[in-house]
Amino acid sequence: MASAHEALDGAASFESGPPVARIEPVTRAYHNFERCDNYTWLRDESRSESEVLNYLQAEEEFFANSLNLDRLQTADIKAALVRLHGADVSEGTNPADDVLTYGAVDETSMTTIDEQDHYLFLLTSMGRETEIYVMHRDTPYATWQPLFSSQSDAIATVNEALGRAIMGVVDVEAGSITFYYISAPMLRDIARGFRYDLRHFPVIFRTSLDVSSSKTAMYGDYFVYLEEKNLQQTIVVRKFSSSDPAGYSQTHLVIDLNTRASTVDVHMSKSYVDVDLRVTTSSPGHMSKTVAYNLNTRGSVVRRQDAHPDVNISNYVEEFIEVAANDDVRIPVSLFYRRDAVPMDGSSPMLLTFNGFYGAVMARSYSPKNILLADQGFVMAVAHIRGGGDLGTTWHEQGRLLKHKTTFSDLIRCMDELVRLGYTNRNRLALDAASAGGSALTAVANMVPGAFRAGIARLPFTDILGNLLDTELVHTGWAEYGNPKNAIVYEYVQSYSPYDNIRRQDYPHLLLTTALYDSRVPYWDPAKFVAKLRAHKTDNNMLFLSTDMLSGHLTSESDPDYFDKEALFISFMFKALGLKWKNVHLDASVASPMVEAK
Repeated sequence: MASAHEALDGAASFESGPPVARIEPVTRAYHNFERCDNYTWLRDESRSESEVLNYLQAEEEFFANSLNLDRLQTADIKAALVRLHGADVSEGTNPADDVLTYGAVDETSMTTIDEQDHYLFLLTSMGRETEIYVMHRDTPYATWQPLFSSQSDAIATVNEALGRAIMGVVDVEAGSITFYYISAPMLRDIARGFRYDLRHFPVIFRTSLDVSSSKTAMYGDYFVYLEEKNLQQTIVVRKFSSSDPAGYSQTHLVIDLNTRASTVDVHMSKSYVDVDLRVTTSSPGHMSKTVAYNLNTRGSVVRRQDAHPDVNISNYVEEFIEVAANDDVRIPVSLFYRRDAVPMDGSSPMLLTFNGFYGAVMARSYSPKNILLADQGFVMAVAHIRGGGDLGTTWHEQGRLLKHKTTFSDLIRCMDELVRLGYTNRNRLALDAASAGGSALTAVANMVPGAFRAGIARLPFTDILGNLLDTELVHTGWAEYGNPKNAIVYEYVQSYSPYDNIRRQDYPHLLLTTALYDSRVPYWDPAKFVAKLRAHKTDNNMLFLSTDMLSGHLTSESDPDYFDKEALFISFMFKALGLKWKNVHLDASVASPMVEAK
């Protein structure tokens, strides 16, 4: 086999084919199984080994050169994205000016600092464990004091105003979401080093795990939380009473948003003597709308309605369907498309997105990409499959640990039903998923490779079993997948882990991305998957690995290269689906027919 050096040196035009990673078998025994990995050499913790870097660069050049993209087409796609987005890239502050007040022991943990009314709160989470620390704003360099620490299967959030706090705890073992009241004297004592636990805090209210209450806000005497059940959204406002032992037991106002399509944000502010609740909604076909509710008078007024001169929202359809899973549970699917461009005869292209891991909730907000592709005739679909948190913690639990295959079977059923209903056909179906969602994409590519035509897996977690077995890593993933030191868990994870289930068969067109400094999904994970798949697949379809040599796991639209990358990925999808880009004007008078590429 050629080495990575040879692949790079002999591939100026890549006429001889893609880069070929050398094989160096490493075999280890686990339980009654032997596991052979031919590409462990691609793992370089220092990110400096020349052979590894040359291989990644060779893959990047192969992606850029052999795809033979129409440069004008890619430029047109980028220009359309920028025009529809209408946002500037912002600059950050200088990290050299920062002062260290807390250092996480494990780089895979998530740590945030939330500056609230009288206090600062530091929240750190690793897997299903949460710790919350508190510090008074007047003493920002003091020692963080512990407010909450969970052993497992409990996730907490906190809001504070006027020195009073409300802490929400999602307790899987108890099967409930509980909101606790922390009085001002108690919170002051905790910030000074006194210790309390949940037994000392009065309960305001409880709700079931079928309800998602992930967004909360607090201002003055008011506490607001967004209650979402089966994607239906309701905002509940509670008001403080000094005569109430639990502080906020009484409901002050309920706002039913009467929609399943929107992403909702809530925050509060004071206007003269009144307190305003600002509710911002956004959906695939509607840009942000902000309504202010006066919590004193209970009146409301629209404060802001974003619009775009090139977008006529009446051209588009927002729709929900439900798909029966293998166990007859109903899986919601969000759909968005242009009403004059989708004949419902199976001929339309579709981009299907999803996650299905870690309780992640799929956004249902306005996206320039949705408009862009809808005007090219695409149906934009979001599958709210189990393992994600779209329908609450229970939804996550049904696709976690030894139930993970539910995530994949849900996704397969959604694809089957979308084809059966005439929204698309398998040769026009593309999948796009990130991080753990990329696990589902690559897993179903192994299981049912003919179910879709193309897939973009962004920073995908493909070597699930290998990472869980790695003794050098701290395993936040054990809470999601299980610990393979247990033989039952090992065999179950091995049965679906994408890297372990690559086989000799045809595969769809695939583009995997990675980032050299990603600490959550290390670059060698997607790199190994591509190397192994190249050695096994029996088709001539495209397979690419694109490596960002500067970034880590999280990127956003503020990334200076975001639009360049996104335009390139869309171009890949068009080529994979056999489509040609049409320069259409985004207005009511111009339809957007699809034309096959010749």
